[in-house]
Amino acid sequence: MFYSRLITSLIDECVAASLGGYAVEDVVGHLDGNGDVIREILITTICDPRFQSGVRAARIWEKEAQKELEGLAQKLVDTDPLTAEMAWIIADDFLSNYFLSSLQDAGSPEMQDARPLKENADIKEALDSMRFVPGVDDIEEEEMANGSGKGIGISRDEERRIEMNFLRSIPLSLVELAKLIGRSSQNKDKAMGRFLTAAKSDIAGITIGNDLGSILPMEVAMLSEPGTQDVFLRNFVEKRLQVFASASSENGPNFHKEGPVIICLDTSSSMRGRPAEIASALSMAVVIIAQRHHRKVLVINYADGHHLLELKNIRRQRRELAAFLSAFCDGGNDENEMFKWLFGSVLQSEEAFTSADVLCISDFGWTPVGKETMKVIGEYKARGMRFYGLDVLGKLRRDLAVSEYMDDEGASPADIIDSMWLWDNKSGKCYEEYFDQGNRNHSTEFRKK
Repeated sequence: MFYSRLITSLIDECVAASLGGYAVEDVVGHLDGNGDVIREILITTICDPRFQSGVRAARIWEKEAQKELEGLAQKLVDTDPLTAEMAWIIADDFLSNYFLSSLQDAGSPEMQDARPLKENADIKEALDSMRFVPGVDDIEEEEMANGSGKGIGISRDEERRIEMNFLRSIPLSLVELAKLIGRSSQNKDKAMGRFLTAAKSDIAGITIGNDLGSILPMEVAMLSEPGTQDVFLRNFVEKRLQVFASASSENGPNFHKEGPVIICLDTSSSMRGRPAEIASALSMAVVIIAQRHHRKVLVINYADGHHLLELKNIRRQRRELAAFLSAFCDGGNDENEMFKWLFGSVLQSEEAFTSADVLCISDFGWTPVGKETMKVIGEYKARGMRFYGLDVLGKLRRDLAVSEYMDDEGASPADIIDSMWLWDNKSGKCYEEYFDQGNRNHSTEFRKK
């Protein structure tokens, strides 16, 4: 079909946006129809919220979406005469039917984009792909070696393909966690005091929006009645559905929604093996997503000492970052010294980072953090800084680790981390954990909405 290549390209952008946490209209919304009403309709259709609500990072979805959009294009081609008004009526009908169909298919196992646990080699291969890309990086190295490679680099399209393949290759829950930490454009209108995973007891009232996971039963009833489906669809597109509001998403500081990111990566000996791979994969995903939102990123690895890498352009620093994230050693960790250095030396000259998102990736067998350091951390938190954690070894190891603080004077991870996530290696998924006076209650599984 004449429009097949355009449709394939648009679907690729939809998947990339879904994985990368940005709005697809930011990439394709500016494209010109060049006087072709069908091309203009297709571009507008994939940016419509009704279409975006059904986007999946699954291959089967891409095939189905390709088929559906080609069907729309063919219907437009077959309509003679095709006026602009008629084209928009056909597109609107398509979007309404597609949206209803996607809601019905949401629970279908084959349409789910949750991925099973990857074998160790799979994540390792994904990380290796970010260090060196055969057929691309080798040409660049050869040209640089013989002096002809000045200014040579991977094209933006090629780099986007590499990044998308990487995000596809790691467990989905890590990508979703990276998007939440990255404060993606999908959530930029919501206050970010905690992750958006409130329990029923956390309901603080009713607001308006188009979050299908939080809509009131009366809105669901409207959708189920053919006579009121159009009203539901219009309210969905205009973000006017009645939805539950949660205290966790309404409270807390709301500074610099698109502010910087600081990644603190524990590279001590206890992190070697699978924990190191999970830590590196999440770090890489956070950087990719943050850079797409033009957010500044600082990456720190620490064990025997601490080292800093400032990410200015991931296209040019991809291999440097991959090497930096793999620099695990045989030494121990000292979080008190690391935080003293971070707040006393690094951030003194980085005013933009005062309200950053700080992601700590560790097994959380932390050394106690002293009172003076905690005082500084408290001051930064008051200015909007938030601390997130991913425990790569899970709950059992941390139960043992936290007990080490009972006879020590100093703060534990529970005193610093605002939102702690646990990695379950068996299921390959992340869970949020809540602290309560040293006793941790395992919360609900993290799932993509």
